[in-house]
Amino acid sequence: MKWNQVLRPWQVAIEQAWMAYCAGSLPIGAAIAAPDGRVVAEGRNRLNDVGSDGDPLHLRQHFMAHAEQNAFISLGVARREQPEVKRSLKDFVLYTTLEPCDMCVGTLIQSGLKRVEFLVPDPLGGGIESLTATAHVRDKGIAVEGPQIGALADVVLAIFMVSITQSGMTMPDDVISLLASYSAGLALGKLLVESGELEQFRIKQTPLSTVWNFLQGRHSRP
Repeated sequence: MKWNQVLRPWQVAIEQAWMAYCAGSLPIGAAIAAPDGRVVAEGRNRLNDVGSDGDPLHLRQHFMAHAEQNAFISLGVARREQPEVKRSLKDFVLYTTLEPCDMCVGTLIQSGLKRVEFLVPDPLGGGIESLTATAHVRDKGIAVEGPQIGALADVVLAIFMVSITQSGMTMPDDVISLLASYSAGLALGKLLVESGELEQFRIKQTPLSTVWNFLQGRHSRP
């Protein structure tokens, strides 16, 4: 799948994940789209961000600095500044590259959005099951699409593997076994760890569209 074939909300979410990786944070990105597919808010993980990039509102260097939280902060700004976003949010969609945690699912529940899509499951910290934990939450009727299988998820997982390896961590064997459906993404991640190619792209500040098409050339799904 070429970059120009990726749906715009996913482009934005993955761009945010790439920006997070380039900033030294966990490569997780999120976007919120209106019913017509137009992206009205975006956010990225900023756990390890330093300095300022001109965005004083997003959380950074804090345990709450998750991609989804920052996307919802951006949504609040959009609702103040864009009259067309002030209507009901029930037809808006949250797109996120990794399964949201309990904290971010809680924010989703309170937001009024009725749909979330995510690419890669999070066996360690995923909280999507919270949406069915109680009758009160189930009655919210929030639809879920994910985890998803395919090129988008594989590339996102590969970048995540490189990031955690560079931070000195390793992915536990039991987690790898739970991600068996993403064997192509795991293989791509291992290849990128060994080659150092992704780090070179980061150093050169290579545009994501170029990085994506390169990674698709390396990606192989049975």
